[in-house]
Amino acid sequence: MVKSSQENVVEAAQNQLAAQQERWVTFANKALESATKLAELNWALTKEIFDESAASVQQLLTTKSPQELLSLDSSGVRSNFSRLLTYAGALTSITTEMQAELLKAAQIQTGETFLNATNVVGASTGNAAAPNPFELMKVAMENAKGGFEQWVATSKKVAESMQDNMKMTASGADSPAKRPSNPRK
Repeated sequence: MVKSSQENVVEAAQNQLAAQQERWVTFANKALESATKLAELNWALTKEIFDESAASVQQLLTTKSPQELLSLDSSGVRSNFSRLLTYAGALTSITTEMQAELLKAAQIQTGETFLNATNVVGASTGNAAAPNPFELMKVAMENAKGGFEQWVATSKKVAESMQDNMKMTASGADSPAKRPSNPRK
């Protein structure tokens, strides 16, 4: 028995809804995992800051001269900047991971939607008297899919570029910059 166009559309819609629900559950799990990583990162940083603050107060209480105080201040700035870059790198890693998962889900969704729509259009084309509108719709969907794939590729390149820049910035901050000597003493 041959299915009607309406039955094909209903079946495709049911399959699409089931697949979409599965993707949303997967995406929600990934979002929860990323939020957990971010919370752990923030907790570790908070704990580190409190521990360092206690140590800094202890050092301040034991300083005996202004020179000691100035040396403590300059070393603290370097460690804070280093910690900031480490945090930024970890945050970039988490967000890039989440972006990759979101793009992957969008690619899968677009591919399956395109496939289902193509199947429905293909099934409807066989039953329709004038296939031209269906063919035009199919071409339009193919063009939209191509544009989306190009957008995804560009987004991935931007994310990779951001990660590379963050790594270069972090590695540049690790090496101490040469400072000009102060002629006034």
